[in-house]
Amino acid sequence: MNLELFFCYMIELAMIIPAALLSVIPVIPFRKVKIKYLVFLFITVLGVSVVGSAAVAALYHIPSNIILLLFSPILFLAYNYCYDLSWQKKLFCFLNASMICGFCTMYSTFVTAPLEIGSDNNVFTIISGLICLGITLIIGGAFFWTLYKKLSELLDNKSLDKLWSKLLFLPLVMTVIMIWMTPLNPQNTMVGRIRTVSMVVLLLIHLTLWFILHIMWWIAKRMSENAQLQQSHAILEMEEKQYHTLRSYMEETTTLRHDFRQHLLTIEELAKQGNTEKLLEYIVNILRIPRLMPLPHIILK
Repeated sequence: MNLELFFCYMIELAMIIPAALLSVIPVIPFRKVKIKYLVFLFITVLGVSVVGSAAVAALYHIPSNIILLLFSPILFLAYNYCYDLSWQKKLFCFLNASMICGFCTMYSTFVTAPLEIGSDNNVFTIISGLICLGITLIIGGAFFWTLYKKLSELLDNKSLDKLWSKLLFLPLVMTVIMIWMTPLNPQNTMVGRIRTVSMVVLLLIHLTLWFILHIMWWIAKRMSENAQLQQSHAILEMEEKQYHTLRSYMEETTTLRHDFRQHLLTIEELAKQGNTEKLLEYIVNILRIPRLMPLPHIILK
C-alpha cells in the first residue's frame, strides 16, 4: 500500500470529524447518553472509520465520496442512538453538517486548484487536504453559535415539529448539488476568471444559507411568542369569567342572607303573637320560593 496515498485519503476522510462535530452541536441539549460514553463512541467510531476507510480507499483507489456515502448510514445510526429527538430533526442536523462540509470541500477545490494541477490521484494532496480541514474549521467556527443557539432553539420549538420532514430536503439537495458542482479536474477552474468568480459566488451562497437559518429562527421565535400571548389571553379570559361568576354568586349569597334574616324575624314575630295558622302559612309560602326549596335527595325526619 502506498503510504503517501494512504495519508492523503486519511486527511481527506478526516472531514468526517468536523462534520460529526457540526451535527452534534445543535443536539447537545437532547443527548440521552452520558458524556463519557458519547466521547468514547465519538473517538472510536470516527477513528476506525477514518483509518479503515483510508486504507480501503488507498488499496482499491476508491473515491472519498463513495466511501463517505457507504459509511453515512452507519454513522447516522450511531448518531440516532445518542440523542432524544425525532428522526426527522436528527436527519436534518446530520444532512446540514454534511452540507456545510460539502461546501468546504468544494470551496477548497477552487482554493487549492493551483496545488492540485499535475496530480494523478482522485484525492487531495496532503497540503490541500490540510487546507481543506482548515477552511472547514473556519467555516464551522462561523456557524458554531448559529448551530448551538439558534438551531437548537428551532429543534425545541414544538410548533415546527411537522415541518422538519420537509426542511430536511434542503440540506440534502444542496449537498448533492455541491458534490455535482465540484470540478473533477482542477485545470478546468484555472480558465479565465472561473476560479475567482466561483469562490466569490460560493461564499455568497453559503452566506445566504446562514441567513436562512437565522430567518427561520426569527420566524419561529415570533410564532412561539404569539402562541404564548394567545395562551395568556385565553387564561386571562377564563380568569375573568371565573371572577364574574364568583362575584355573581357572592351577590346572590348576600341577598339570600338578607332575605333569610327577614324571614326569621317575621317567623319570630308570628310565634310571639301565637298566631299558629299564619305562621304555618308563611312557612309554606317560604318553602315555595324556588331558591329556598329543599333538595329532592334530602329526607327530613
